[in-house]
Amino acid sequence: MDSSELSDYAVERFGDLAGVVQNAVIETVHEAQEAALRVHAEHGLPDRRPYGTSARGHLNSGLLRRLRGTPGISTAKPDGHHAEYELPIIDQTGVALYWWRVPGDGKVPVADARLRKPSRLQEHLMTLTPTAVEPQMTLEHAAMTEEELAQHFADSEHFSQQMSEASGRTVTLWVSASPDGLFDFGWGDAELSNAETGELVWARGPHSLKNAVPVTPTLKVVGREDKPVDRFDSDAEQDAGFGLSMREPQEHVSSEDQQDFNQQITGSEDS
Repeated sequence: MDSSELSDYAVERFGDLAGVVQNAVIETVHEAQEAALRVHAEHGLPDRRPYGTSARGHLNSGLLRRLRGTPGISTAKPDGHHAEYELPIIDQTGVALYWWRVPGDGKVPVADARLRKPSRLQEHLMTLTPTAVEPQMTLEHAAMTEEELAQHFADSEHFSQQMSEASGRTVTLWVSASPDGLFDFGWGDAELSNAETGELVWARGPHSLKNAVPVTPTLKVVGREDKPVDRFDSDAEQDAGFGLSMREPQEHVSSEDQQDFNQQITGSEDS
């Protein structure tokens, strides 16, 4: 993809926020690669694990930092599954964003790459039938009342159900990179077809964003007119707008001052 325009896939998956998401992904990937290379250089050893750890952390935290607080984008962790980072979720389409660093150091085509020992979270996010949410107790849960716990787990079940029913419920953000360079990156709908072998089937994509350039997003208050996808937190109060109001002029402009001003702005550009 070598264009400043948005693809049909991006618009289908991210709706009105396609430009915002695409820009955030592009910026995050380049930032994460630069940060991981610095860590690798400071480490000074052939071991590439510090690079991988740094890249993973910066990809997740960088995208969350850019998208958190954007109207129309929520963040959440699938309860019952180990997830270190929250997932950005597009409210309008119900799509969640999930990072995957492609193994093989650029030598394996993305379409042929496989997951290494798929985690329960990957099995949950990258299959058509998500695994059931198991109500596992944590220290945070211990401080909740019975009513709060019941609501918490009900919200989590609703979250998983919504993700399983949404079209393209998980968009896999893939990155093929190593200390040797940033080979390619992009997105698509990857489905885990075999949990034992890690084999993936791409229902859509993989679409490369390596040659894509930032776009100018269309400013729009998301969800003001279009009915959003039902979400697990849809009952939360939403801000109806930006609270803009007309500003009164600070002082009266006389007709003489206005005449002098008009004479000034009609003068020569060389004056």
